[in-house]
Amino acid sequence: MFTKLKSKKAAIVSLIILGALMAAAVMILSLPGSGFGLAEIIDVSDIDGREKYLNSFGWEIDRSSEEYRTVTLPREFDGVMESYAKMQYEQGYCLYDYAGLDCIQYTYTVTNYENDCPVYATLYIRNRHVIAGDIHSAAIDGFMHGIKNAQ
Repeated sequence: MFTKLKSKKAAIVSLIILGALMAAAVMILSLPGSGFGLAEIIDVSDIDGREKYLNSFGWEIDRSSEEYRTVTLPREFDGVMESYAKMQYEQGYCLYDYAGLDCIQYTYTVTNYENDCPVYATLYIRNRHVIAGDIHSAAIDGFMHGIKNAQ
């Protein structure tokens, strides 16, 4: 009987520990930029990682064209920024989680896009996580789509 009681106690303790671990995992994964994705596998803190990240979606870049700057995302999204945030959400990024915060914007010339005008890839990175990205043309009749969308 003592062994049976000990087994039940061990099972209950194991279930409590498992529940606590699952609750902690849910809380950690709900933090902005903490989802386990490609950016967590590929270190995007340097140009090699950013190039590898873009390559994983089929984009080739001219490394020497890199430009970067710090940008502050708006506290509230409306107009063009609302449309941009929706596009990002559709490809798995949630800019709303970063409203009002700073991030680094990296831009590169895309070398494998079939277009007469120059095409650019832009990544927005905060705390070593890609929080948004797009492929666009600066032409008057240009275009923009997500980095995860092939040509």
